[in-house]
Amino acid sequence: MIEPRYDGVWSLLPELSFYEAGQPPQEGRYEISVEGTTVSFSVRWRVGDKNQSISFSGPLDGQLHRSDVAPNSTVSFTHVDDNTLESAFFVDDVQMAFARRQVSHDGTLLAVLQVNTKPDGSSVRITQVYRRVGE
Repeated sequence: MIEPRYDGVWSLLPELSFYEAGQPPQEGRYEISVEGTTVSFSVRWRVGDKNQSISFSGPLDGQLHRSDVAPNSTVSFTHVDDNTLESAFFVDDVQMAFARRQVSHDGTLLAVLQVNTKPDGSSVRITQVYRRVGE
């Protein structure tokens, strides 16, 4: 049974986060839950006066699975080790997004690197840092 350290509730530290494009959130909450072989995410954030959220889940097996996010899309979630979780999102076999989540040695911080592909084929990197606030 997988008991990863990335499982938990995390609060965004905006002052330690970097965005190549777009306005960074003033606050955010990132929940990762692993139940058996399924990983679930619930992410909430606020940019300006707009609250936004997204939830998604899937098998934590490193394999590509059909996604309902877009036509012809697939997604994978990979348990690299107890501190590291990766995901990738593809449309028509082209990688559109990649994320790597890495827990600090003391288990109190979570760094999230996101690389998103824009319609012109260029990529945008986002780095976020979160502090653990719950299990």
